[in-house]
Amino acid sequence: MLNLCWKYQVPGILLTEKHLSESAMSVELKPEDIEIMEPKMANDGEEYLRYKITDDGISPLKFPPSEDMIKWNSYEHSENGITTEDAETISKMHDARFRKGETVEKALREMKTVNVYGDSGPVIFTYGSTTMSVVEALKAGDIEATVIQPIYLEPFPKWAMKDFADSNPIVIEQSVSGMFANLITEKTGISPGTIIKRYDGRPFDPEELAEAIKEAI
Repeated sequence: MLNLCWKYQVPGILLTEKHLSESAMSVELKPEDIEIMEPKMANDGEEYLRYKITDDGISPLKFPPSEDMIKWNSYEHSENGITTEDAETISKMHDARFRKGETVEKALREMKTVNVYGDSGPVIFTYGSTTMSVVEALKAGDIEATVIQPIYLEPFPKWAMKDFADSNPIVIEQSVSGMFANLITEKTGISPGTIIKRYDGRPFDPEELAEAIKEAI
């Protein structure tokens, strides 16, 4: 996530949850296995525009100390970071940010964006730590199914879901309103056949979940 934020100059939100935040385990991290993405840097000797309009929507970076004035702005702005109310300029900056979104999506299409467990039976969509509860439930209930876990929710990897368009999937999530199921439908057009929800602050019990999955099937 930090790599993507750094290279494409976008904010990132890491979604965690009660189950994960109250758990503890030891892990071995190997920084040498992580490829550090290089950001787009500005060239010396040319006028620096912090919000320069580019084909991919990504403006070049520059850091102090610098002979150039580096301006940034949280209000709508021109390429050089000056506040603007000019309609044409505002539209161009919106277009630039939209192109950046397309650039990020193009990059994600070349990355692993979903985890898949199993290769037969009904399709189950889930995400986060609930995925492991689902995998355990399948073992507990001796159920054959294909579990699909998106790693990214925005941009949503709809390109990785096209093979499941007519799957009438089961969606399992920790939500009272079915937010994940709604997101799937909004982004892919896939309508869940059944939504299994839990929202009492506890993880799914594998045996109970196995029975719910069998009932859904």
